Amino acid sequence: MSDSDNLKKILEDSFRDLFNRDNTARKLYGKIKQNKATYKDAQLFARRVGELAANAFRDSTSPDMFPALDNQQALIESVLGLLRVDHEIVSEATAVVQKTINTRAGLGLNAVVPNMDVDRAEGIARNIADQEDKDAAVDRMNTMADNYSQHVVDESIRQNANFQWKSGMSPKIVRTAEARSCKWCRELAGTYEYSEVSDTGNDVFRRHENCNCTVEFVADGKHAQDVWSKASYRYKDSADRVRSHRAIEDYREALQQEQQERRIARSKDIERVQRELGYSSKGAAIWYNKNKEAIEQNGLDYMLATLHGKSDLALNSSGIAGTKLPPLSSRGISLPEKLTNILDKTPDTGSYCVVSELTNNELRTLTQETGVEYAKITISEDVYVIRGKEKGIVIPNSFVDEMKAQNGRLDAHCHPFIGDVIPSEADLEALTLLEKETGQSTSEIISVDGMRSIYSKYGIISVETVTDNSTLSEERKMDFLRLFGGE
Repeated sequence: MSDSDNLKKILEDSFRDLFNRDNTARKLYGKIKQNKATYKDAQLFARRVGELAANAFRDSTSPDMFPALDNQQALIESVLGLLRVDHEIVSEATAVVQKTINTRAGLGLNAVVPNMDVDRAEGIARNIADQEDKDAAVDRMNTMADNYSQHVVDESIRQNANFQWKSGMSPKIVRTAEARSCKWCRELAGTYEYSEVSDTGNDVFRRHENCNCTVEFVADGKHAQDVWSKASYRYKDSADRVRSHRAIEDYREALQQEQQERRIARSKDIERVQRELGYSSKGAAIWYNKNKEAIEQNGLDYMLATLHGKSDLALNSSGIAGTKLPPLSSRGISLPEKLTNILDKTPDTGSYCVVSELTNNELRTLTQETGVEYAKITISEDVYVIRGKEKGIVIPNSFVDEMKAQNGRLDAHCHPFIGDVIPSEADLEALTLLEKETGQSTSEIISVDGMRSIYSKYGIISVETVTDNSTLSEERKMDFLRLFGGE
């Protein structure tokens, strides 16, 4: 067994042992299993699970592991394994709570169980492994494991509310601020129709470090008990029933259309694999299925480029489900001549042009208009604007060579989905390479609706709203890095 496997097993075994012996966790878990719990109980349970995960890390690591010079990967994989167990325990509990809520509301629906947020977990693991000593690592683990655990509950609420909303129901979200909460949390407190906060990344579902506000789900008991079979209803009149039937049918048709489009896209991808790698049709399908998760995360371009031994920089969207904004032109809004010229010069994936300057708001407008990623690179006095695809953009190695030679930098790239400013694994790897080649340690991700994250190779440093002059100084970026554990 490797050192990585050994440490990973020690941490997970310690975590499970602490969990099984902890009275607080057992009482909350028992209440959940007896179908007597609410999301408030799930939130308390998640916080306790996060605390036990941090305790397992504290008890099972030694001071000589830090700084993690020779064992960094082992630490990263071990913390990631710990967070995976955390997610399994908390997501199972939220599924039971959601099923209880559905049943009490007269809804014959199963619960939606959120997938593990691998990008978030990896960012935490890398941050922990990068600490200079054990005390600092334990402090970070205490804070980040608590936040990660609660995020699992928040995501369960969001996804279940989203599912029921798309099924023609009207779920509500209740956010309650804790007694000593900050101004931001107090202003977010309240009861919302899910339709009001359904945009991806809405602040109602966000929490800062050490935030213990609760987010709850209120099911709509006035709609179908079983959305799929429509076995029984409780409506005021027949018109309500007709509207709900229509909403459900529309949603099912949209779902079928989306599945058909995915099948067509998959077929085209397999044909491309067959053509570029020389596989038979069956062999290409086997390769594609085997690498499906990596393809969804990093994009087929990146995977094929890796196989071909290319060293082009590949940036990708985080892969989260998202919504796009309609093109401005579809609403009768004329684009400035500067942007129409850029669009004329970048008609295809991989095409680029040079401009004197480009603000972040202009960058996201290009993405909103086309629905694809755009990247902004500065080399000497020139600003390069490069067009990508919906979930990815490849920056040729020739650009990296020029950036290295002329002190260039990747200023930003824009994701085409509302609220998506999460760096993907490919984004983090690209920045790791840039740091090695050019010394650049941070970059920016812009979402199509005007959010902006500053990120390093360890993950997100900060998130804020885009302004036309939203470029952080290198001094401020270094302050962020020191504050959040990057340097």
